[in-house]
Amino acid sequence: MEIETSCSSLSLFVSSIIFLLTIFQQICCDAKHHQPCPSSSCAKVTNITYPFRLKSYPKHCGDKRLELDCDKNGTVLTFLSGKYYVNNINYSTYTMSLSDAGVVEDATCSFIPRYYLDNNFITVSDIFYQDSLRQNYSTIAYLNCTNPVKNDRRYVKVNMSHSCGFGGHVYAVWDQEIDYLKPIITKSDIKVGCGLMVATSTSKRLSGVELKGEISYGEIHKWMVEGFEVFWFPVICDQICVSKDFGCELNRSGEVQCYKKSCYWDYTPTGKCGIVEWISDYLKAYLNGLIVGIYSIFSPRDWSTLFFPHYIMLGVFMGKYILPPLIAIRYLFGVVLVLLLLIYKWRRRHLSMYEEIENFLLDNNLSPIRYEYKEIKKMSGSFKVKLGQGGYGSVYKGKLRSGPDVAIKMLNNKFNSNGQDFINEVATIGRIHHVNVVRLVGYCVDGTKRALVYEFMPNGSLDKYIFSNEGRFM
Repeated sequence: MEIETSCSSLSLFVSSIIFLLTIFQQICCDAKHHQPCPSSSCAKVTNITYPFRLKSYPKHCGDKRLELDCDKNGTVLTFLSGKYYVNNINYSTYTMSLSDAGVVEDATCSFIPRYYLDNNFITVSDIFYQDSLRQNYSTIAYLNCTNPVKNDRRYVKVNMSHSCGFGGHVYAVWDQEIDYLKPIITKSDIKVGCGLMVATSTSKRLSGVELKGEISYGEIHKWMVEGFEVFWFPVICDQICVSKDFGCELNRSGEVQCYKKSCYWDYTPTGKCGIVEWISDYLKAYLNGLIVGIYSIFSPRDWSTLFFPHYIMLGVFMGKYILPPLIAIRYLFGVVLVLLLLIYKWRRRHLSMYEEIENFLLDNNLSPIRYEYKEIKKMSGSFKVKLGQGGYGSVYKGKLRSGPDVAIKMLNNKFNSNGQDFINEVATIGRIHHVNVVRLVGYCVDGTKRALVYEFMPNGSLDKYIFSNEGRFM
């Protein structure tokens, strides 16, 4: 029994030792994996060091994604299945300059680039990010045309050897748009009979002076040899900010600084986001998209060529296509509503005057006839015969449809607009039935028009009856 116990203890001890050795070996391997590479040179690129590595280095040295190779023409980086020559590496700004291999090697074919690469392609790489550099980019597109292109200075003739296998006429077309998010070349830019061969990027941004002048292909080739800059900072981020939930950036001192990613950072929410943080970050992304959508209305930039997460694109769509019509409809509705309100108040004010007068007439058993202004105008023959003038208006002769003549007093703007004086006039004359006092036949309240219709007295001056004295309303 004791022997069995001893064997079990020995077996447990040996297993523990093996486990610890395995852990120690793994730690050692990890430590070796993060060891810096020895500094070296290749062609014109000097001081090649971590995170870069040469192909001849041990596997644990440097980052495999930034593996360089040396050939007779220079230092080579394989990127997006393409061969590019490294012009220089800047460790303080985390940038490097690359040139297409065809620009360096293919002398017989006028150094035409081999690989299609514009600034949007570079962005999708997991080792390069250059949004901060793209505004300094120009893109050179190569077109093969069946016929010569004339009267377009953007089309620069490329003299090709027949051994290259290109038929027709080859032109280099540079992107002269300041808007670096615009497509490098649109359908309207391509002439009839021309097709796109390849396109590449250069860090040369043409100035306004250069755009006005003629550019030779020699100058374009020089720009392509100088290459384009890429930002290899994401590799450093992966090393320093190990967690996928964290991103990194350069602060003002040039130091690497880690920060927690938003829930929408990688286009899909991370599992560690709380519901409040998830909603908050998505709303921020949506609002950013909304601003981009509104801005795109006033910008010639073609936003459809850019890739955004669906929740940002929803904001872009709302800001560009939904929000402006809603604002316009709301504005128009508000204007119409204000106009209707003003019309309503105006009509209400005059209707209330009508109601006061009519209620007064009903309450006092008075029976003057209410006329419309067009009837008054017709009675007076457009106010042709003027009988007199008073302080509150003029008196005109008219005729009723039934035949009798009448005197029509048209009140001017001095007359009290609230209708009370008008009621007093109607009340005073409407109650009196005397042979020596003119009788009130009717009245008119039509908008700003006020009129009183009296019986016509042929003997004497009628205005003496209607106006007792100048300036005092009877």
